[in-house]
Amino acid sequence: MPKPTQLSLPFSSMSLRRVDPETNCFRFYALDIERDLFGQTLLARRWGRIGTYGRTRFDEHPDEDSARSALAALVLAKQGRGYRDDIPTLRPLANHGSNHDGLTLAPARVDEMVEPPLPF
Repeated sequence: MPKPTQLSLPFSSMSLRRVDPETNCFRFYALDIERDLFGQTLLARRWGRIGTYGRTRFDEHPDEDSARSALAALVLAKQGRGYRDDIPTLRPLANHGSNHDGLTLAPARVDEMVEPPLPF
């Protein structure tokens, strides 16, 4: 039976963050299930300090189900260490705009990255 060309998962990626300003901890952990050029299923893990490129590791898996199980296990382990979903939360704001319920998406903090000067 030929391998499928696309992943048949309900989700194939997860992004987590751990932010604790008191301890100067600003970390990210991203997981993606991908295929390489030869059709092998890979679990790509990317982690590091927010605002940096971080590090990357690719783990091969025999099929999508084992990669999905590994992704779920890693997410649970990271959540146990304080990482949370990278999804903006709703919070009340004091009478800004004409929002009838008082809730709006909080503006996301953007890490400013400065490009290095060109060598010429």
